[in-house]
Amino acid sequence: AAPPAGATPVTSMSTQELNMTFACLYATINQERYVRIHKVITTDDGRTYTTQPSATFTSTATQDTIDASTGATASSTTSNGSTVSGWVGNGSLSQTITPTGVGTANKGSMASYQAFLVGHSDFTVTETGMTSTDDPTEQWELTDITCVNGEGDDVDVTINKATKSINFAGVGAAHSAAAQMIDCTYTNHSRHAAVSFQNTVATNGGLTGALTFDVDYKITASNKGTLNSDTGTVQFVPNFAYGLTINSVMIGSSQDALDLGTPVSAVGGRYTITGSEPLPANTTREYWVRVNLTRSEAAGVTISNYMCRNIGGTPTSGYGMYADLSVAANRDIDGAANNKACGSVPVHTLVIAKAGHQYTNLQWPEISNEYIDDQGNGLYPLSGSEFAIYDVDPRVNASATPIVSLNSTNVGYSPYYWKTTTLEMGKQYWLVETKAPAGHSLLPQPIPFTLTSRYPDGSGTNVSMGAEMSNPLRWAKAAVQSYNSDFDNNSPNSQGMIVDGHYQASIIVVDTEMPTLPKSGGLGLYPYVALAAALLASALATRRAARRRA
Repeated sequence: AAPPAGATPVTSMSTQELNMTFACLYATINQERYVRIHKVITTDDGRTYTTQPSATFTSTATQDTIDASTGATASSTTSNGSTVSGWVGNGSLSQTITPTGVGTANKGSMASYQAFLVGHSDFTVTETGMTSTDDPTEQWELTDITCVNGEGDDVDVTINKATKSINFAGVGAAHSAAAQMIDCTYTNHSRHAAVSFQNTVATNGGLTGALTFDVDYKITASNKGTLNSDTGTVQFVPNFAYGLTINSVMIGSSQDALDLGTPVSAVGGRYTITGSEPLPANTTREYWVRVNLTRSEAAGVTISNYMCRNIGGTPTSGYGMYADLSVAANRDIDGAANNKACGSVPVHTLVIAKAGHQYTNLQWPEISNEYIDDQGNGLYPLSGSEFAIYDVDPRVNASATPIVSLNSTNVGYSPYYWKTTTLEMGKQYWLVETKAPAGHSLLPQPIPFTLTSRYPDGSGTNVSMGAEMSNPLRWAKAAVQSYNSDFDNNSPNSQGMIVDGHYQASIIVVDTEMPTLPKSGGLGLYPYVALAAALLASALATRRAARRRA
């Protein structure tokens, strides 16, 4: 009830002792309710942020809202134990809220609830802006504002999405303690450019075994976002294994364009692919880089480093043909891991060795590795030979010159074998013996052979002999054994010579002794010729993979 007309309210009264005094007490009872603001962000493609975007809020309150709670103390907690930090006042809800991530589960919230009295709740909360450190260019749209009570029911507030504000003047009394709490959530959606890069090895000439070769890298720039953007500056940054020397680098918009390209120079070890080009929403752009390089096996070079090494699926700098991309800030939404690419350069070693049936003071690198002929007789290392390798059949092209010469100047650790690492995979070669040991015959004709990679990553070496090697009529004077390598040393069938700590692909050339003239009064040459003919008729022209371990 309202006080009578003309009555003057007082805050205290006094009476005389033993006298009666009459007064009227007037009071109002208002329900206390609690409000808290939350923030949710969503994106086009579920992007994540290094520094989470934040939203700024301001609040205003009428004098009635402020005066209604004067002298009263707000509850310290809600019915469910949540903290209440005091009464809503002018500016009391002005603060910055930062979600912990993208999506409803990662919403940001004010630290505590604030209390207000029903019937005296003419206050307004307004979102004033979004701040995104990771991408200042992204555009934010307020997509939803909701206010629900502690039971999940909508609350009678006035929402204005155009002004991004909520007014609480119309909030009525709650029907339960749980319903006293009000949670209001602002949801903003980000529209942005989603630029990313990917670097891959498209063509690897290092797998051919050639000393000088090309490797082509394909760089793809993509914008999967809803805003137009650009590539920014993109640079190609190689860090190849020591011993792989870059001869030239060319850059083009397609792989075919590389054939007509002009070499570019590096600045500080970086090759600029583009200064910046437009990258509209939902488009991709390709760039190609061709590196011509030469591998070396000079002193100090560790050829095992020519193979790529990965840690957690990511190539490691300094191994193989490792190359990274340097891109502009805010231009690589999916991270730098797929900017790194690597191509291996396996070194294919072929060992050429000479063997005979006569015991010598030499031994094979692995003493338990005994090579035998088709009769089970042991073969022994034999020094004194020299060889040449041709890339054309010298029987067909009389002017052919050897591409590799194996002689006393480049013999291996022991004088009966050589190793070469310059032969290409899939190409046919011919091995010619140019000098035989004293008392032995030269190979009667060239040995055709082809090398191929043994394993999917290009490592290891298979040796395939030419078809004519299985013709005993053409190979009656010598036997040739060939062995594949075993790069990981785990195969029980590895039989090539162990050189540099690995079973290597090997070709072992076995010679027979020439007959010697008898001394006077002897039986003459013919018994020896007959015996040699009988033995040679049963000899196997090409024998593969025979080994007996002691």
